Amino acid sequence: MRALVTRLAAGGLTVLLSSHNMDEVEEICDNVTIMRTGRVVYHGSIDQLRAQAPDPSHRLVTSDDAQALRLAADHPAVAVAVSGHPDGGLALRAQPADADAYVLALGQAGVAVRALHLEIAPLESLFFMLTETDPTAGRDVPAQTPPDALAGVTS
Repeated sequence: MRALVTRLAAGGLTVLLSSHNMDEVEEICDNVTIMRTGRVVYHGSIDQLRAQAPDPSHRLVTSDDAQALRLAADHPAVAVAVSGHPDGGLALRAQPADADAYVLALGQAGVAVRALHLEIAPLESLFFMLTETDPTAGRDVPAQTPPDALAGVTS
């Protein structure tokens, strides 16, 4: 399907794709329109949307979460907090270069990094913010109407 959409767009046709899958949209679309309850909440290029996206969110599992939290104070560009994940760990939000520096500092301080999982990709996170959808629960923030589909346009 992706190959067909890409081939049609390369031939000069405008293709309208409706999807909630931001990875798919980012891979094959040049422009996007995000709608919520029938209204456009964003329209523009993927690059413009990416520039507005928040820092990536990761789940970090270490050998010493308390020490990892203390070390985060030395890295103002990273946000680290106790994760609400059922298996514990920490929530880490930072740009990749800042997350790299923090993870290296953990290792240098003797704190082993046992896992680092991308929880919410930046564009996916921005989509949820624009549509006010809770990504972990798969439902709207309380008292909200479900979002309309994301329409990606490629040409």
